[in-house]
Amino acid sequence: MTTNQTEAAPADPFGRSTPAGSVAGFVDAISARDYAVAAAYLDLRSIPARKRGRLGPAAAQRLQQALDEAGRFYPRARISRARDGDLLDGLPPEQERVGTIEQERREVPILLERREVDGQGRWLVSGETLAAAAAAESSRSPAPAERWLPSAFTDAEVWGAPASHWLTLLAATTAIVAALWLLIRLAVAASCRLVKRAGRSRQFLRAVSTPAALLGAVLVGRTLGPLVGASIVARQGMSWLLEITGWAACGWVALRVVDGLGESALRRLSHKGRLNATSIVQFAVRIAKAALAVATFMAILDALGFDVTAAVAALGIGGIALALGAQKTVENLLASLSILSDRPFRIGETCRFGTLVGTVEEIGMRSSRIRTLDGTLLTIPNSILSNAEIENYTRRSKALFKPVFHVATASPPAEIERLLRAMRDALSGDPRIEGEAARVRLLTPTADRLPIEVFATIRTHDFDAFLAIQEELMLKLLRIVHAGSLRLAPPEIAVAPGAAAPAPIEDPADRGGAP
Repeated sequence: MTTNQTEAAPADPFGRSTPAGSVAGFVDAISARDYAVAAAYLDLRSIPARKRGRLGPAAAQRLQQALDEAGRFYPRARISRARDGDLLDGLPPEQERVGTIEQERREVPILLERREVDGQGRWLVSGETLAAAAAAESSRSPAPAERWLPSAFTDAEVWGAPASHWLTLLAATTAIVAALWLLIRLAVAASCRLVKRAGRSRQFLRAVSTPAALLGAVLVGRTLGPLVGASIVARQGMSWLLEITGWAACGWVALRVVDGLGESALRRLSHKGRLNATSIVQFAVRIAKAALAVATFMAILDALGFDVTAAVAALGIGGIALALGAQKTVENLLASLSILSDRPFRIGETCRFGTLVGTVEEIGMRSSRIRTLDGTLLTIPNSILSNAEIENYTRRSKALFKPVFHVATASPPAEIERLLRAMRDALSGDPRIEGEAARVRLLTPTADRLPIEVFATIRTHDFDAFLAIQEELMLKLLRIVHAGSLRLAPPEIAVAPGAAAPAPIEDPADRGGAP
């Protein structure tokens, strides 16, 4: 071992290395009626060493009596778990305030002082606190349950305290919860009668009434113990239960609030027709609820005495591993946020995604569902959609109608002129077509056909309406073509390079034989 290395400090078997450990160890010792061990948590320097073995346990018993009558320790979460204590509490660094004892209508602080024991710093109950406990008058009244419960309950002990004390605290806490729940329900009913259209608010307030009553009972129950005459051991055990219940109630209320806010936001978005944003709200609600659940669970573990620092570090490492193993999922989530923020398409809109045309039915956080023109439902990852070329048919203010008709090259020019005039008249007389943009033109002829291009703009943004109008216009133009002697040229047949051209169809009369 080098000179720069130091040996680890030996662990204190009594757990006095931190203020929280000293308080918990002292309460455990007096609950077991082991006052010799309880004396190890006291600063007995004012007592001669030869008398400490006899007077130390008596001092611990007097401190317990003072705490039973009019004292209390602070909640576990408020007492420091650091070796150096709370350095920001305004006290000297070697002192820590962990509770109070009521004496002559004033509160005397319960102080711990850090003293050297076997060469190590240990937190002990100060001599000043022991003197105040010794001067306290004995005026404790029995717990209410002791007056009417059988002696079997008053004599029997549960976790170091009479069973009657536990029953008194449980009964009082249950009564507070019931009273607060009833008051909240009555207040909700009265407010809903005064305010019209408060149906949704009533549902929300009823949903939070139970956790709110539990939270209120936790706050009131902390000061209830001395009033009902319960011992410090029973009060500390109930305080521990109340702390766990309080964290659970806080998480419960927070989850209800998140649900209420999410439902309110979804109703507003649906009313405004912003269906795309509903996915963002739903995703945010899920993330918030998951975070609240984890935070509540970690707080409960901390109240139970577990070291959550290691758990938080494990969650961080696990989160990194999860992110590395779920890159595609993360990519789809980020792509969905991009789609929902940019809004290139919405639910119910008809779009072209690359070569695919369909109607958007759902936009999820991982994938979206597209209903194609032939009725097939496709599920496409959002990462693919975010990189695709998207043409939104629903959002266009007008639709382009651009068919091309092919007639034979040998068609008479007079008939072609008649056809062009008739098509132009048909388009110009239709109120659904913008007259200035509509045109019918004869394009450059090819070897065997004359192309006639129709270019018109239809005044509609609805894709289904465009298909119906396009069908009607095509039928009208086809009737014009067939009204004269012109006929449409047959479609071109694509021939692969090097392949033989298809043989022409011969008339049997040309061969001079019978059919």
